[in-house]
Amino acid sequence: MTGWGAKSDIRGRVILRMESGEASSVVLEIAVRVARTFDGELHGLFLRDENLLALAGLPFAREISFSGRRSRALSTEAVYREMETAAETMRRRLDRLAQAARLPFRFDVAGRTAGGLPVELRSQTGILALGDPVFPATPADLARIFDEMSGIAGILLAGRDARRTHGPILLLADPRSDIAGLTDTAGRIAGESGERLVVALSDAADVESRRMVAEVKQALGDGRGCEFVHAGLIAPSGLARLARHYRPGLVVARAGLMTRSTDAVRYASAAECPILLLR
Repeated sequence: MTGWGAKSDIRGRVILRMESGEASSVVLEIAVRVARTFDGELHGLFLRDENLLALAGLPFAREISFSGRRSRALSTEAVYREMETAAETMRRRLDRLAQAARLPFRFDVAGRTAGGLPVELRSQTGILALGDPVFPATPADLARIFDEMSGIAGILLAGRDARRTHGPILLLADPRSDIAGLTDTAGRIAGESGERLVVALSDAADVESRRMVAEVKQALGDGRGCEFVHAGLIAPSGLARLARHYRPGLVVARAGLMTRSTDAVRYASAAECPILLLR
C-alpha cells in the first residue's frame, strides 16, 4: 500500500466501490486509466452488507440454492468470513493493478445498510467507480449518490453486457452540457489511451450545434482533432446505434442526461462499454 496524498485535480481520485468480490473487469481497467490520465490515486472501498449480517444472526435464516434443492443454515460468523474473503480478494486485485500503473493506492472496508450511503462515501471527492455492474435498482442509487456525495466529479459505471474498453472515446454533448469540462475530460482520456475522440451532438438546433462545435474545438486546443456526428435525441436506442457504429471503449456524458431517467440501466447496456457520467 502506498501513500494517499492530496491532488489538485479531483478527477484523478478514483474511488472504486464494491459490494462483492467479483469486480467488473471493464470498470477496473477504465478506473485505472482515468486515475493515470489525471496523475491520480486509486481507492478501493468494499461495502460490507450490515443488513445481511443481521439477517444471518436470526435463528430461521437459511441460504437456498438457485435450484431450490439445497439449503443451509446461515450464521453471522460464516457470512462475515465470506465478506472478509471477498474484500481481501478485491484488495489484492486492486493492489496489483495500482502497482502496474504506478498509482498510489489505499483500501478500506465500510459497513452499508439500506438507509443511505455510509459516511466513508459521503465525504469522498473524485470519481466514484461502481465495481458491480448496474442493475434495475441502480438509477435511484445514482441520484442519491450525486445528492449525498457533493464532492464527487462523476460516476463511472458499466452494464452487465459491457465488454469493450478499447476504441474511440464517445462524448455525448447536448445544449445543457458543460462542453468545455466534458471535452477536456474526454480529450485527455483519449490522448492518454491513444484513441480518437468522437463527439455526438445531441438534440440541438443548427445554432446550438455550431456553438457546441466551437466550444469543443476551443477546449481541445490546437493540433487536437475529433469527429463530430449529429445524433438527435440520445435515447438508449440512439446510443445503441452509435455504439454499434463506432464501437467505443468509453462513453462520456453529463450526469443529468441519464440519472434523471429510470432508463439508466438501458443506457449502460446499450453502450457495451463503461460510461463516465460527469457532474
